[in-house]
Amino acid sequence: MVEQRTENPRVGGSNPPLGTTLFLSVAGMTTILLYNAQTESKISSLKHVVEDIALKNTGIKLIEVNAGNFREKLTDKVDLLILPGARAGTAYRDQLAGENFEHLKKHMARGMHVLGICAGSFVLAKDFDFDVYDPVTGDLIEQKHIQSEIGIADVRAYGPDLRLYPLRPREKSNPWSVYTATPVTFDDADGKETKAHVALSKGPSFTGHNPQQCTPIATYDTTGDSAIVAFKYGKGGGVLSGPALEVGGENLIHYVFEEHLKIPQCLNVITALDNSKDAWAKLWVKTLETLLPGKPALHNQIRQNFGLAPKSKPIPGTPQPPTPPKYP
Repeated sequence: MVEQRTENPRVGGSNPPLGTTLFLSVAGMTTILLYNAQTESKISSLKHVVEDIALKNTGIKLIEVNAGNFREKLTDKVDLLILPGARAGTAYRDQLAGENFEHLKKHMARGMHVLGICAGSFVLAKDFDFDVYDPVTGDLIEQKHIQSEIGIADVRAYGPDLRLYPLRPREKSNPWSVYTATPVTFDDADGKETKAHVALSKGPSFTGHNPQQCTPIATYDTTGDSAIVAFKYGKGGGVLSGPALEVGGENLIHYVFEEHLKIPQCLNVITALDNSKDAWAKLWVKTLETLLPGKPALHNQIRQNFGLAPKSKPIPGTPQPPTPPKYP
């Protein structure tokens, strides 16, 4: 049964000021930057997933920093930078270009990773195409081809693909008016093929991968194009996700209100996502294990937090149960 909230709906909850970064850190363990380019970015929703679910019981503390001290906070201790979905990617391209991008590349080369979701994934692709449609008539208004100033993954992003995303007018009080539930297939962290419905809101598809740098993680069932792509850069790399990964599983409670369940289109999307909550957890585990390599203890904690069994292999350096004595 889908849980629901009762207060007045507000997409993504309250947001920090324009150009703010959220800084999550665990001393001596893991440091994650969650970048907020604009007030309508999905920062609160991602905070719920990353901090309250995935990294629960890890001692992570949340510290806010602004875009002006981005280079100051992006140090050798940072393991991961997250670019959430936003109304448009222009703010990312403006705020992270130039010296900030050179600083970002330097840290990716030494081993840091980046996660781009929806608009955040568009701008990290070297080339992307974005089509603007009239949501009422479906008429194509404009086709934009952009070589991103912060494009670091050698892949083409394009969207929205109307085979995946039916156009609807945006309703200010109803966040579900801009989402659909799209089927994808991926191999989970244990190598098992898994199918799921994921939330999509004008997010991109990916084609033209450079096989030396990019590897598909998940594929849209409808088109066969990549939905999520991993890429390498120096000793680091990242993941680009067209779907809105924060919308699903345990995090649905932050999106569902009683009035939404009375609208057939909304109910269909919510139900499909709710039925995929186990696969959603596996997709997050796969994504975070890709983005935070070499941290087996953290991986097992993340698995536990998502309700999955730990990996069977023992973690190096951890105490193991004694071997039982052999009796004749």
